[in-house]
Amino acid sequence: MWCIIMSRYQQLQINSCCSLHRLYGANTNSFTVERKSFTSEVLLNENNRQRCMNAMKQTPPVAIKRRGTNMENAFASVLIAICTNEQLQNPSLLYTRRSRMLSRHMSQISFPGGIKEENEDFIQCALRETEEEIGLKSNRIDIWGTGSLLTPPHTAAIMPVVGVINHFRANELKLNEAEVDECFTITFEDLCHPSALGYTQFKSGYSTPVFRVGNKRIWGITGFLTNIFLNCFLPPHLNQLKDRVKFIKPIRYS
Repeated sequence: MWCIIMSRYQQLQINSCCSLHRLYGANTNSFTVERKSFTSEVLLNENNRQRCMNAMKQTPPVAIKRRGTNMENAFASVLIAICTNEQLQNPSLLYTRRSRMLSRHMSQISFPGGIKEENEDFIQCALRETEEEIGLKSNRIDIWGTGSLLTPPHTAAIMPVVGVINHFRANELKLNEAEVDECFTITFEDLCHPSALGYTQFKSGYSTPVFRVGNKRIWGITGFLTNIFLNCFLPPHLNQLKDRVKFIKPIRYS
């Protein structure tokens, strides 16, 4: 099921941290990329795999102003999982919605992942957390590699781990209800359509990408990571995302 009902209180919590949510205003009639372009043959071939991971490795580490909290001393990893259906087609990205019962970031969309333990590397962490959260065994995931570290404020530094889940089936998952309300996929075609593209303008003065597909809103750190990955993963002729995040000066009240 795609429908998760959020309380008015949760919606206000999400909207209070930023001043503006905007669409890019792109003309959707100019979206000329054909559906047949977003195929496994185009996206998951070896050349694109190598090009993607080289780009992920070369992406400069991103640091947003730190606030000096203890949590900022930790490290975490997330799994950016590319899924194909039973016919090895319809490539998509896997997301979860965090449990409404969590104390932080409740009901927000995220990638599977969590805090890295001392005796494991980033890949091991992403695989362990994925199995703990959605019940997907590590042998189902073909790991491509890691990207560059993202260090946001208030939380752990995050390493994206990229992998592929072929023949993905929703019924093979077993969600940990204490952590996850739902798990779903969104096709690359839908993520890349101009009607899905937006940005969040934060009061502190920076902008981040937002992806809206149906009733799903992917924003914050997850939107940022999604945008980084898509810019590395999509072949140049399919990438209409570059330089699309717009900056608007924070509103000043007299």
